[in-house]
Amino acid sequence: MGWFEKKVTKADVVWCYETLLHRNPESELVIAEKLKCRSFRDLVAEFVRSPEFHTNVPGDELLSEEDVAWCYLKLLGRPPESPEAIREKLSLGTFRRVAMEIGSSDEFFGNREVYSELAALGFEVIHGRAPQLGEVAVTPSTLRAVKALRKLLVSSGALTRSPRVESEADEPLKETDESTCRDNEFRLLIVQTCDHERYVPMLLLTSKTVLAYVQRWHVDFEVFFGVKRGAHPWHATFNRIYKLDELLCAGYRGWVLYLDSDAYFRDLTFDLRAYLSDKGDFAFIASRVTEGPESDTPYWDVNAGVFFINLGHPAGQELVRRWKGFYDRLYTDDDYLGAVSWNMVINDQDSLHGLLKLPEFEPYVLSSGTKALFNCGRARVIRQALRVNHASNDDDNFQNRLDRVKAEVDAVLANSCIPAQSHEKIEVAE
Repeated sequence: MGWFEKKVTKADVVWCYETLLHRNPESELVIAEKLKCRSFRDLVAEFVRSPEFHTNVPGDELLSEEDVAWCYLKLLGRPPESPEAIREKLSLGTFRRVAMEIGSSDEFFGNREVYSELAALGFEVIHGRAPQLGEVAVTPSTLRAVKALRKLLVSSGALTRSPRVESEADEPLKETDESTCRDNEFRLLIVQTCDHERYVPMLLLTSKTVLAYVQRWHVDFEVFFGVKRGAHPWHATFNRIYKLDELLCAGYRGWVLYLDSDAYFRDLTFDLRAYLSDKGDFAFIASRVTEGPESDTPYWDVNAGVFFINLGHPAGQELVRRWKGFYDRLYTDDDYLGAVSWNMVINDQDSLHGLLKLPEFEPYVLSSGTKALFNCGRARVIRQALRVNHASNDDDNFQNRLDRVKAEVDAVLANSCIPAQSHEKIEVAE
């Protein structure tokens, strides 16, 4: 049976009667009543706590090595691992305590598929917090089920569109400190990043336009080649998340303009500082993924290839923390090692969508009226040469796209009198 199909069965009930009470069930009616238990753990607990169990177990003065061995064989299906283990259990003093300890151990439930425990774990993964009293019970065996449940959810795609993809806490965001936003609204850092293999030629082309822009307007620019977390080149897509977290931890509280390696400036005369000067109340600015009217697309359905994020805004800071937390909590290094193909780890755009859907972020997202300026093939200020196949990270026409970007970049630079020199910061993964 699958994880979500396993419930208490008639065989489980009969096993408890025969093993714990040393008798058969008195009727089909009592079996049906026991089947109402939410999990095998609950079923065993009900038997062990019953007066009949307490009456039938040997008295305290009769506890012996044979009693301990019986508990091991009946509850764990094996003999005690050593004489020391027997002596340890004898120190508990009573048969009841021995049975309770073994019957509630991780080993006892290690191979049991317990529905209520898995439901509790699913609650925590989706909501980002443990269930409260009366919602669903969390037990120690949930920890063991994390990997299996996570793989099940990821493969089903259930998390990618969840309105509660990741939340470190359900507390409301702090009120915006208007003076802090005003102090930071004119600080601007442009960030570009890519892997150290496939997309290097693309970034070397598009970054020329960024260099020309930063020389004209004297904003900051950082580039990173490599993979900040992961094992394969396509994992560089997550670099933006970890770079934002690094900036946040370092105390940067201004605007960040993130550009994918295939994004470039088309208009070097556009004043980004002036554009951002009246947008200090926003935490995130991007363009919606749509070819039609914006009204047909929800505000959160944005392209993550070009976006502005305000790290001086509490909502911007919280967005970065939750975005990074999604991957820190959901994936291990071994998961990244095995994720050789696109979307074997949930991509950063889908996880971003799940966060932006949260009602606490909605007032601080600006995605209306931006597409004419940023993030499409016909945008006036910043364009992006998007992949032909948006459903994967493979591009059979990469060279054609590279040639198209080169022609665009050459045209931009030909109309600029800024010499090709810079003082940008470049990071390379070791």
